[in-house]
Amino acid sequence: MTLWQDIRYSLRSLHQNPALTTTCFVVLALGIGANTTIFTAVKAVLLDPLPYRDPGRLVALYEAGVVKGDVHDEPAPANFYDWQRQSRSFQEIAAYGGTNANLSGGFDSLPEHIEGVFCSWNLFRTLGIPASVGRVFVSSDDTPQAARTIILSDSLWKRRFEGDPKAIGRTLRLDAQLYTIIGVMPRSFAFPFSTTQFWLPMQMALPLAELQTRGDHRLSVIGRLKPRISIQQAATEMTAIQSRIAHEYSGQTGSSVEVHTLESQIVDQTLRRSIYVLWAAVGCVLLIACVNVANLLLTRSTARRREMAIRIALGAAKGRIIRLFLLESLILSLAGATAGILLAEWLARALVKISTALPRASEIQLNWTTLLFAAGLALLAGIAAGALPAASASGLDLNQAMHETGRATLGSVRRTWYRSGLVSGEIALSFLLLIGAGLLLKSFVLLQTVDLGFNPSHLLTMRITLPIAQYPTDAKAAVFFEQLLARVRAVPGVQSAGLVSWLPVAGQYMNTDLEIIGQPAPPRGELNVVIPRTADPGYFHVMGIPLERGRVFEPQERLEKADKAIVSSSLVRKYFPNEDPIGKYVSFWDRRWQIIGIAGDIRKNLDELPEPTIYVPISSGELNFAALTLRANGDPLKLAIPIEREIARLDPNLAVSDVLTMGQLISKRTANQQFTLVLLMSFAGLAVLLAAVGLYGVISYATAQRTSEFGVRLALGAQPQDLIQSVLRQGLTPALIGISVGSLAAVAVRRVMQSMLFEVKPLDAAVFASVGCGLLLVSFAASIVPALRTTAIDPAQALRTE
Repeated sequence: MTLWQDIRYSLRSLHQNPALTTTCFVVLALGIGANTTIFTAVKAVLLDPLPYRDPGRLVALYEAGVVKGDVHDEPAPANFYDWQRQSRSFQEIAAYGGTNANLSGGFDSLPEHIEGVFCSWNLFRTLGIPASVGRVFVSSDDTPQAARTIILSDSLWKRRFEGDPKAIGRTLRLDAQLYTIIGVMPRSFAFPFSTTQFWLPMQMALPLAELQTRGDHRLSVIGRLKPRISIQQAATEMTAIQSRIAHEYSGQTGSSVEVHTLESQIVDQTLRRSIYVLWAAVGCVLLIACVNVANLLLTRSTARRREMAIRIALGAAKGRIIRLFLLESLILSLAGATAGILLAEWLARALVKISTALPRASEIQLNWTTLLFAAGLALLAGIAAGALPAASASGLDLNQAMHETGRATLGSVRRTWYRSGLVSGEIALSFLLLIGAGLLLKSFVLLQTVDLGFNPSHLLTMRITLPIAQYPTDAKAAVFFEQLLARVRAVPGVQSAGLVSWLPVAGQYMNTDLEIIGQPAPPRGELNVVIPRTADPGYFHVMGIPLERGRVFEPQERLEKADKAIVSSSLVRKYFPNEDPIGKYVSFWDRRWQIIGIAGDIRKNLDELPEPTIYVPISSGELNFAALTLRANGDPLKLAIPIEREIARLDPNLAVSDVLTMGQLISKRTANQQFTLVLLMSFAGLAVLLAAVGLYGVISYATAQRTSEFGVRLALGAQPQDLIQSVLRQGLTPALIGISVGSLAAVAVRRVMQSMLFEVKPLDAAVFASVGCGLLLVSFAASIVPALRTTAIDPAQALRTE
């Protein structure tokens, strides 16, 4: 018989068993489709090189040794320029930072708030990416006296200028100032964020005083290593440079520079580990699917023992029998892979939509590599699912098989144990996935209930940016915000309103060095670092931040550049452990501030402990941007449109951004955790479903095999409940074995989960107990139907069959 004849025979045989064929097809399609989807994400986010020229030589640089215990900090602008001038290890060193602006003009007359980046002129040269239309910045663009120039993203260019190449040389009104468009970046370029819409030269975007500061750590710095220069060599040189800078300007020693690959900074270790955990989880799902298919095919091979015996008796080689079974499983796996690829195409698009915080998410799409991966999976799944049935058929006892009839043809006890062992493996893998999902769920719940230091309910937030051209002085900006607060507080449904520079838990903050007047300088290699925030007096009331001692700012202090400051409890504990800070003076931003109050701690991120924070009057900082916070009597989102109308009445050219309730803001900050949790719970649920189906099949098979035994026992006086208990025991035994093995596996891999958890131990007893009990209930449910079926056995009919 030729291979083609064997294939035709296998197809015909599968066609004659539509229930088995459909079940195997669906199970394999789900397993291969899910694996192909996750591999597509892993490939795009972790395996593919960054889409820049020679990305292996791109690194990120941080100041280190600034705060004891901190790994790194963003460099200060003046330090960055010294690095540029003094370094010899890099071809290029470039800096950038996030910004935003109100965009008007173009084809859309409505103002639009967009996110952008200010950068040193050589950023694009460092990355090795030219403009798709026009040109990138040159050194002459990045000076305070240069004409205002701007580079657009591909999406902004197409949205505002319909992709017209003649847009180069035209002007764009950004924050009421005209910028000349000099270039458009390629469609695939998204640096540093997928939301970046424009790039501005740094020396034109930032005031001279900010460019010269060494206290505000706000820049992101990247570099391109020279050929044959290692990261360690670059770090050694940069540390020497930074030590000289720190000693010269602040008298500090011990300061250093951390150098990391740019790729490792785009995808941090926690997210990288989460993605690999998801890949392992979906691999377990495919393994469970293969076990299920193997069990189904093993059942079928048992029923075909007599047929195979006749073939062997007529001269068929055992190798050909093995080939027939492997062909059937390979045909099923290839069909499943075809459907799985179609499923993966849909799942990949869905993955991009839900993975809002996933770096390089736009690159997640199927290509020839993922198709080859799916084909490889199909081959492996086919071999794995067909190996046991093929081995069972090849080891056939010809004489015994020829004389098997009736119920006896359903197989031996040995094959039942094979199947039970496979189900135990399924349950062990399901247990492991459920433990991971349970730990993440408990961690996520604790993250949602953490004490933020303020009351997040009924809070609405929005960011307002004032164009410097329209509001050139702090006095004019202060008048606008004063009028805005008065209007907002008069809107029906608003309880209270306030302003702050950076919202808590939003991930937006910057550090500054703090000098404590009257205290000795910190030890060498350390600085007193705090998070500065500007706020008006109403902010503390709106947020529900308790004032532990002292007072808040007076009304006149928010309009004047008052020298008053409110400090957080953590700042007092760290820098004033044995003294009363009220009335004491501190210095930062080149000014002295008198401490007038102590406020409760707030978190800058949900999963981090509060850090020392200092508040100064809103008029004391940069008044061109602020976050408006208000507390509503009811649903805060219903106030969004009325508030935006009030802003438009004050200035119709202003665009409001980030209109979110505090609940939405918190959800946005936990997007990565939600992403991992949802996918892992989905995979765990699918694994449990497949394991339950597998257990049901094994118990149904074993119950049918024991029909004659049950008939004899009933004839000899056994009660129906005795038979039910026997079947349930047979079903719960592999479940208990699987749970035990799964528990040992969970203990073995506990360190993998540790960094993904928040205030939850990887061996949490409650999670283990809940998952174990849950799987036992599922196993009971899968076993009870075959068990109840034994009560309908007719002893006389069973004995006649025997």
